[in-house]
Amino acid sequence: MPLSGIGVPPACTAHRRGSMRHAGGGIGPTPLQLPRGAVTSEKIISYILTTLSAVMENLSIEPRRISSSDRRVLQEIILPYFEKDMRFQKILFVGCAAYTRWYEKFFATKEYWTIDYKKIKRKYGSQNHITDNITHLEKYFHQNYFDVIMMNGVIGYGLNHIVDIEAAIVACFLTLDRGGIFVLGWNDHKRR
Repeated sequence: MPLSGIGVPPACTAHRRGSMRHAGGGIGPTPLQLPRGAVTSEKIISYILTTLSAVMENLSIEPRRISSSDRRVLQEIILPYFEKDMRFQKILFVGCAAYTRWYEKFFATKEYWTIDYKKIKRKYGSQNHITDNITHLEKYFHQNYFDVIMMNGVIGYGLNHIVDIEAAIVACFLTLDRGGIFVLGWNDHKRR
């Protein structure tokens, strides 16, 4: 099985028990494939960081679903409500994770957007996804654009300072239609 998609040099293939079989036929660690020219510590560090970044970009340790009473309320009551009510056509969901990826199915006939500042979260976003901080929302949308903005579970998990939380809420307020709905969910335990 080729592993080049996760940052392992293409000359390597997976071998049983986690060892690697490299192009030379040997089993064991794959030799570094550095850029041509003089080998410097900067090139080695750059290679390692690039490889680690590619590996991290493709790994996820997030659960596919979260089983909590709060999450059930969101998934079984709130999301279906906005799905069925035709007054709500433009929806923004703030923050993406493996367990939010399937939320897009609720809004297949609507204009559904997601936003997250982490590039790695793009894979969990909707087809209409923005990789940026929620505080920059006005760069992408005019005032009164959205009918619904849902910001659930990002306070303390991305929005970590009062000034950032306030700026995010202001950005949502400015892009939310005057008759729109802002759904704010947060964790009320002392984990963060």
